[in-house]
Amino acid sequence: MGRKVRGSLVLLASIIFVLLMVPEIEGNSSGRYNAAASGCACHGGSSTSVAVTHNFPTEYDSSISSYNITIGFSNGQSTSPTNGGFSLDIDKGTLFNPDSNTKIHSNGITVTHQTSSTTSWDFQWIPPSSGSGDVTVDISVLSANGNGGNSGDAWNSFSLVVSEQAPSISYSPNSYVLTKGSYTQILPTINGSGINQWNIYPSLPSGMAFDSNTAEIN
Repeated sequence: MGRKVRGSLVLLASIIFVLLMVPEIEGNSSGRYNAAASGCACHGGSSTSVAVTHNFPTEYDSSISSYNITIGFSNGQSTSPTNGGFSLDIDKGTLFNPDSNTKIHSNGITVTHQTSSTTSWDFQWIPPSSGSGDVTVDISVLSANGNGGNSGDAWNSFSLVVSEQAPSISYSPNSYVLTKGSYTQILPTINGSGINQWNIYPSLPSGMAFDSNTAEIN
């Protein structure tokens, strides 16, 4: 009797273990949040044969409403990959509007694949407010052959920093002929934001004024 009980307990424990493992396997094929730094370790070690592709800007402009982002990869296998996956984490700004193959966590800072039957993914990114500084993006991509297992797959991770664009100012045209006694207002074109006061050097000639709040010359 004791042997039968022990045997049943061992069998039951084995069944429970297998059942617990199934959701994780399914979960990975339908994406993993917050896995950009750790990568796809269940598919072996990382491989430099896989190159992450992206179109994040080198600098972001906080005045732009959003950026269209596409994540993908190149190489990875001797034959063209038919399946893939990715996980991306960003420390500033907000991710939104994923395509049908992509899903974004409710926190708005981590995104992953929703199905494994594609090799590129689209979504949008709202940059952070002015003065937020550098943005760090971590990305892991998986190049898979779709054989239902881990063999023959390859993955790699990549990290980038998107700098905040420094505000700039310009006047067009860049030269003027002014007539004494006439009024001329010269308006600037300002790119970026976050500047509350402007200065001009060298000082303007007598009779001309510079507005330090708007950078207008008159």
